[in-house]
Amino acid sequence: MLVEIAQLQDQVRFVLSNVRRLLYDQRGLPGLIPDFAGSLTRGYMRRFTERTGIHVHLSVGRTWPNLLPAETALHLRWIVQEALNNVDRHSGAKAVLVRLEVAPGGASASVIITDDGRGHADLMEGAGFGLIGIRERAVLLDANVTVRNRRRGGSVLAVTLPARSLRP
Repeated sequence: MLVEIAQLQDQVRFVLSNVRRLLYDQRGLPGLIPDFAGSLTRGYMRRFTERTGIHVHLSVGRTWPNLLPAETALHLRWIVQEALNNVDRHSGAKAVLVRLEVAPGGASASVIITDDGRGHADLMEGAGFGLIGIRERAVLLDANVTVRNRRRGGSVLAVTLPARSLRP
């Protein structure tokens, strides 16, 4: 049963990728998004800090690419936005660190969001809509999502995806 579900997910990813590529081509939208990290900092993260007072720092690994496929950038931007919204709604955090990194050897990449709030009380009980949405976006990237509480307080959300998703 799990094998069939995995195959179905692969097929859905393939179809969605092709539909998005066709839409980008038909609408004349760019297939590649330059400076994903910079656009996060100048856009949503800046507005988030202004709106909430929660300081957000972005750390970008040396090997994180400057150009991302538009589909990957869309999903990663949505994941970061939803994670920050969850921090604002539930954590009581004063600061958040967002890290974009490619693993040594280049096989995988991660987006890791760490906050200094009170942590997730409901990790074992399930997830709210924000975390469900993050997991749904991650599936489209063939990525894994983990959420854990930090010993000193706060939580860590990590989305790990194949590095091939970052390549044009």
